[in-house]
Amino acid sequence: MEKRNIEIHKFHIHPQGNKDVKVSLNNIDGIDFYSLLKKDYVNFVDTLPKDKFSKRIIKFHKEKSADKIKTKYRLRDQLRIISGKIVTGKYGKIEDVIDVDKKNGDPVFTILGNHAVQKPFFFMICLPKNKKDGFLLMERDGPFGIKEVFVTVLRKFINANFKKHTVAFSQYVDDEIVKNIVTKGELNSIQLTRNSLPGDIAEKYGLGRYETDDFSIELKIKAKGKQKIVGDARKKIIQMFDENPQGFFSFDGFDEVGFSKACNIKVNSTYNNATRTIDLQDTMKFRPYYDIRIEIDTDGHSNFDSIDQNALELLEELNIEIIESCLQK
Repeated sequence: MEKRNIEIHKFHIHPQGNKDVKVSLNNIDGIDFYSLLKKDYVNFVDTLPKDKFSKRIIKFHKEKSADKIKTKYRLRDQLRIISGKIVTGKYGKIEDVIDVDKKNGDPVFTILGNHAVQKPFFFMICLPKNKKDGFLLMERDGPFGIKEVFVTVLRKFINANFKKHTVAFSQYVDDEIVKNIVTKGELNSIQLTRNSLPGDIAEKYGLGRYETDDFSIELKIKAKGKQKIVGDARKKIIQMFDENPQGFFSFDGFDEVGFSKACNIKVNSTYNNATRTIDLQDTMKFRPYYDIRIEIDTDGHSNFDSIDQNALELLEELNIEIIESCLQK
């Protein structure tokens, strides 16, 4: 089992030039968007020409089984959910590939300008019937994700099929959800991480001769055993969120050991019987990332069945009315 992130975004289709008017997803000029995706999306993605500007390719992930090539793609008609895996990679540069177990560092292969290393990512599209908002779930593997490229391709598909309409995307979880998770949930831990060392801090700890990006600093606040962060400690933490977005950094000692306002903050909280780690960045604005634990295939990438099931369970655990409508049978 290994940790991955799922990020969630909301989208709606609207007339060109009128973003505030949302169109029902099952009736866009008489066309059901789910049925259209089901019929045409795989071929649309797989036949996209190379993007010479971004120098990135995107295709559906294919898996060889016996003598057949199977596309990683799953349809749930009753739930109006489409999930799958795409592969994407950058090309345009000549780079050496080395064997990390060999000390000489000699290249074992050279990637040419017309080569791309493809990395697979999971996605799920939820299109509630008779609703005007859809949901897009995408896998993140550490700092790597597909949000930018996938949103671009989905927008191209919509624009190609609906000349008078386009699409708007937004991060899904809003301030109310953050408030519920942080203030109403049971706080298990708070973790601060800085992904590099400031130069003066590196010198202080005798690390000045190393690249500061080779190090990170972590501070984790948690209750021992099965206890939760309760009482005055909980009140203080909630007060920090409510009154001072940077309250975690009001203690000078944090600066002295290398923490600053640039730190990443994660809150682990149990809310509605679901324990989630919430990633807070950009002056405490919510980033729509949820930690999940999934099975990993022998190639080191996420197992499709495992991450697909975890994504469904995540939709259920969020317990939001509009998402629940995706799961009504």
